[in-house]
Amino acid sequence: MNEEYELKEVEEALSAANNALDHLYRAKEILGSASTMGILDILGGGMFITFLKQRKMSEAREQMEAAQRALEVFNRELDDVRNMNLHLHLDDFTAFADYFFDNGFTDLFVQGKISDARGQVNHAIQEVGRLQKELQDREEELVYAMDHPAH
Repeated sequence: MNEEYELKEVEEALSAANNALDHLYRAKEILGSASTMGILDILGGGMFITFLKQRKMSEAREQMEAAQRALEVFNRELDDVRNMNLHLHLDDFTAFADYFFDNGFTDLFVQGKISDARGQVNHAIQEVGRLQKELQDREEELVYAMDHPAH
């Protein structure tokens, strides 16, 4: 594989990482709002607060599903990158969305699931960020090598 082709693959992986991070940060933001609504609901916020919490949870589900799809694309792009032992494990991230959004029986249970989801999203953000940094380093190496060919 030549350096130009590898650089193209690294750039595609970086683009996929950025897309995944966009969805993950949006999910994190929405889950934060859902958590706030959940606390208000526990404190007796009434039907309107319950409605807002349910709406935020629905928005979070959509964003997390989009993040999951983006993470799958990112993983495929990582597979194309040469000499990089990178792989984001999606098993935990995939499994929790269905469990979290099945429909809680109590406000405290739902609040716990929101908290769990936030933790999983934060972990995914950290992992994608770490991989993104490794890809950026590799991109810099490739650009340097192309600009300074060995004689």
